[in-house]
Amino acid sequence: MEITIVSIISTLVLTTLVWIIFFKNIQSKLTHDKEKLSIELFNIKANIDFEVNRKLEEKVTILNEQILELKNKCITIERESYEKGKKDASKEFEKDYFVNVIPYKETYEADREYIIFGKKSKYVNVGFQRQLFVKGIPVFEPVYSFVERYEFNEFKLNEEAINRLVNNAIKAIAPQAGTFIKVTEDVMEK
Repeated sequence: MEITIVSIISTLVLTTLVWIIFFKNIQSKLTHDKEKLSIELFNIKANIDFEVNRKLEEKVTILNEQILELKNKCITIERESYEKGKKDASKEFEKDYFVNVIPYKETYEADREYIIFGKKSKYVNVGFQRQLFVKGIPVFEPVYSFVERYEFNEFKLNEEAINRLVNNAIKAIAPQAGTFIKVTEDVMEK
């Protein structure tokens, strides 16, 4: 009987040892599988984060481009609106206020005093008359501005040259005046 008990005990010990080895082996395999799954999960999370960040950057880039395009459109519209308002205000102002400029030439005689005798010489003054108009009505007296003086025998300017001379003088005096100053083509004899 002792043999049977030893035999049963040895069978039980042996079976227990086999089960312990079997469970240790399964536990080791499960631990290894757990580590593999943990690494795979980490890689999947990293890939998802990478894809989310990439798509987020693409969307942000697209949105920034749209924002920049809208800002440029706003700037263009503001600039166009400003220019339109400026032109409209200028046109309204020109309807009510303008300076009429008329080129003139004036011929006159003057005495030249020399030591022994005097001599009369003829001269031509070239200039322009300007007068402010408000709503088409002249305001104040006309003002005459002298541009150049010539001796009559040296004077060779025609009306076109006088107009050019007056226009250049006006541009030098008031370059931003634009159409506020209206220069007539006819040269006035003063």
